[in-house]
Amino acid sequence: MNAIGSVLVSVPGVADALAHRRRLFLGALLAVASCGMAAAQDAYPNKPVHLVVPYPPGGTGDIVARLLVPAWSELLKQPIVVENRGGAGSNIGLDYVAKAAPDGYTIGLFDSALAINATLYAKLPYDAQRDLTPIMVVGKGPLVLVVNPSFAATTLAELLALARAKPGSLSYASAGSGTPVHLAAEMFKTTAGLDIVHVPYKGAGPAVTDVLGGQVPMMFSRAGTVRDSSPRARCARWPSSAPAASPACPTSRPSPNRA
Repeated sequence: MNAIGSVLVSVPGVADALAHRRRLFLGALLAVASCGMAAAQDAYPNKPVHLVVPYPPGGTGDIVARLLVPAWSELLKQPIVVENRGGAGSNIGLDYVAKAAPDGYTIGLFDSALAINATLYAKLPYDAQRDLTPIMVVGKGPLVLVVNPSFAATTLAELLALARAKPGSLSYASAGSGTPVHLAAEMFKTTAGLDIVHVPYKGAGPAVTDVLGGQVPMMFSRAGTVRDSSPRARCARWPSSAPAASPACPTSRPSPNRA
């Protein structure tokens, strides 16, 4: 899959006031050297800020949030509290942020599920365009196909051959139904002409844990989620247009099954 990103969002407030606060917040994040004191000129923030991650601990969103929080807290001169509110393909966390007070003290770190969910669900408890205001893109990265190191297939070609020889016998994990890694796996499944079974989890962290533990043989994952585990897992980038994630992840493209 091509690169996907994480977006920082907040609740839209009363016109000028929140817009001004958002500019100050963004300025504090971006202008470390030249105008790092800008936030001190306004009352915001004067209490801890809550950063909502819509997945359980251990996934890429959680890792990114906890890497960024120390620098953001130092710049804003206030604590930033990470809250993991996983479930329903990030909809629980999204809804929580959408319904929070529009004061800039509850923000969310979301991936492309923010856009995907609007196309997958007939009815959502929030309206992303009306209820949320984008602040900034904080990063992007590729998806990689990861298998348990004890899995019988050691290459993508062997995995495809095994899956085609035993239709319906292999399963793959995901961070949840409708999440980017789930859709990546379905795209892979369709393109390669495979019959493999989806096993959804409530976040990438638990899914990666079970893949490494052998409960499920494979999954698509963001490279950052499996980086620390890569010596114990085999992975392959797909398609060939995806940027390099690691020397341990060779580029591979499955050929469609025309049989």
